[in-house]
Order: sequence, then structure tokens, then C-alpha cells
Amino acid sequence: MDNVINFPTKYTRDWTVIERELDKQLSEHGVSAAAKARIVERMKAFYEVIYGEFQVTFKTMPINLPKETIDAICADIAAQLRPQITEQLQALTYKIFFDRLNREIEGCRDVGLL
Repeated sequence: MDNVINFPTKYTRDWTVIERELDKQLSEHGVSAAAKARIVERMKAFYEVIYGEFQVTFKTMPINLPKETIDAICADIAAQLRPQITEQLQALTYKIFFDRLNREIEGCRDVGLL
């Protein structure tokens, strides 16, 4: 069974979508190839910084309960918090990403690429 197909990681797939859309939007607004290259390169480096998954674990609970009870409590808390945390983290990440994109475009303007 040497026929193994390696699929791109979620990070790679996500960045590919972002890169295509950046290229499309910048092209539609008449941004030069040099400015596009700079913006895409710098945004990719930034995306690598903000991309990641967060995991929170509890090693022990400060109460004297059976492990099964503690696991059930933790699972219930996670089920309640996960959607809220995910939504808020995604909104914050988008805000940070687009703030940085705006700054990169301004930087291109400052150095005369736009």
C-alpha cells in the first residue's frame, strides 16, 4: 500500500483561499504586482502567527469527586463554553487580520508602491 495521498493541512487550505481572494481583490483595485507580492508575503507571515488552535485542559479539580463525575462536569462546561469562545476568538482573529491588512496596504502607500 504505497499509494498514500497526502492532503494539504487545514492551515494550507485556509491560506490558499485567503491568498486567492487577496490577489483577486488587490488586482480588481489596480494594485501593482510589486505591492501585491509584498502584501501577500507579509500577510502570510502574519497569518502563520495568528493561526493556531487553543486547547484548555484541567489537570485536577480541587474537589473530592469521582473521576467520572469530574469528567462529566468538565464536558458540560466545555459544551456550554465552546461555541461562545470559538465565535469570539474567530471575531477577534478576523479583526486583527484585517487591521493588519489595512496597515500593510498603508505601508505600501508609504513606500511608494501604491
